[in-house]
Amino acid sequence: MLRKLALIPIVLIVLTLLSANNVLAYSEKTTHPALTSEILNISGNFTAEERAWIIYGSQEEDYPPRWVNHFYDPVNNTGWTGDKAGDIPPEVLSSLVSIGAAQKPLSALDWVKGCNTQSVYQQNGGNRVWQKALDYYVEGNMKEAYITLGHILHIVEDMGVPDHTRDDTHAQNLGGDTGSPFEQYTAKYDTQTIKQLKISEGLSRDGLSAPKMNSLEDYLKAMAIYSNKYFFSKDTINDPKYPEPNILWDDGNFAYGKDERGIFFPLSIVSKSKSDAGVTLDDYSLKYKDAYFPIFDAYFTRLSR
Repeated sequence: MLRKLALIPIVLIVLTLLSANNVLAYSEKTTHPALTSEILNISGNFTAEERAWIIYGSQEEDYPPRWVNHFYDPVNNTGWTGDKAGDIPPEVLSSLVSIGAAQKPLSALDWVKGCNTQSVYQQNGGNRVWQKALDYYVEGNMKEAYITLGHILHIVEDMGVPDHTRDDTHAQNLGGDTGSPFEQYTAKYDTQTIKQLKISEGLSRDGLSAPKMNSLEDYLKAMAIYSNKYFFSKDTINDPKYPEPNILWDDGNFAYGKDERGIFFPLSIVSKSKSDAGVTLDDYSLKYKDAYFPIFDAYFTRLSR
């Protein structure tokens, strides 16, 4: 008991650092409301009040420490493990967060299941599993139904972030980690600026429509497989844990892969160096700098769709 009490200050420090600047997710102030708004534009007719409830829910889902349950690695069938958090060992970080969150982090697939899944989070955003949204709807409590739907859409959106599907903690300012440059870049999109991407118009132009699947789990898996397969996170470039994406060629500045339509797009920056033996070496990277913005543009125009 004394050992657990001694850990409390450390746990609080870790959770505070993880909470700072919302370092484990798309921005809840800009990007999540933007994506949710676009989803509502495509999905059907909602009143202004209903839209406000849903967008509010998509923001509230990042109430700390809920975000540790927003990871799903479809290749290894795991949730968040604490990996790729600077120089902090994953087992140490995950153990500390488990204590602070009062339970071991769940995968995103498990997080949205069953009415008791989120029972320990009553003081941190409440129980917002999918079944709860349906129960509220049947009861006629439309406000809570739509708020809970917003929470669920947030999870779907997070499955479109490679860091969340490639077990990359991206905890900015923790253990020397600089966070996710992709999420930092996409924070520029809000409900107004995202309109410049013309997402719904592009889908219509390309003859695409929202997929029809049998369950929420199928939607989450499909999104996770896509972001895992075609895109890198900062700390998983050519990671042996993941067979894809593959760098197919480079032009000396950018390294390229192919998307699901067979179109080449930039996956990372590439720099060349010579080893002591005179062998040319390639160094691939993703950072939050102007030179990398064409990469993040290419990522987000695909992932947002």
